Amino acid sequence: MDIIRRRVLLGCAFAAASAPRLRRARAADAAGTLKISHQFPASSDKEGDFRDQLARRFAAEVEKRTGGRLKAAIYPGSSLMKVNAQFAAMRKGALDLTLLPLPYAGGEVPELNIAFIPGLVTSYEQGYAWRGAEIGKVLTQFLAEKGVVLVTWIWQAGGAASRTTPVVAPPDVKGLKVRGGSREMDLVIKAAGGATLSFPSNETYAAMQTGAADAVTTSSTSLLSFRLAEVSKHLTINKQGR
Repeated sequence: MDIIRRRVLLGCAFAAASAPRLRRARAADAAGTLKISHQFPASSDKEGDFRDQLARRFAAEVEKRTGGRLKAAIYPGSSLMKVNAQFAAMRKGALDLTLLPLPYAGGEVPELNIAFIPGLVTSYEQGYAWRGAEIGKVLTQFLAEKGVVLVTWIWQAGGAASRTTPVVAPPDVKGLKVRGGSREMDLVIKAAGGATLSFPSNETYAAMQTGAADAVTTSSTSLLSFRLAEVSKHLTINKQGR
């Protein structure tokens, strides 16, 4: 596989239902168990997808701080519900927590597409600084008004995997079927002459393997966890490692 380095950043958020909902969950669930759903592969305590590891560390900390009165059950790999149903499920009170890339909820709440606007965030430092910056405060308040609370922030580099030609600049997607990952990324792809596809990252391997997609953009961890090297000829990745 040919590897070309290029900077792309993806914003993710670990979100929880509103505080009143959490209090109701504690009272309603006789077992005292919160449900955490995400699309990423299951991992061990020290190996595997770091996002699942993060969820497991969070669950362990919840149990520790509550003296075992409250626990969290983790459902990786979309084993509890489909990826795109998670955000709505939280708002309705059917799900307690999820680890979800914010643009995935962009269809329901368009403002959340801000997390994956091409070129908006150009470094880890800038992305993580959103947490205490005015833009982060506004985003946190906006989500709270939608019934969702941000528990923690994750900013992760990403890249593009391709079955055909290297994807380094917008013109490279001309004539290709590309999974952009957000509405704004799709607009760039369409303007450059590509056809856009919309599906969660846990479906990228199958799409590339069957030829349904020629290229996909996704986070650096997803490039590894979903083994996209097996179905790609070229990879464009962030040059700022961490």
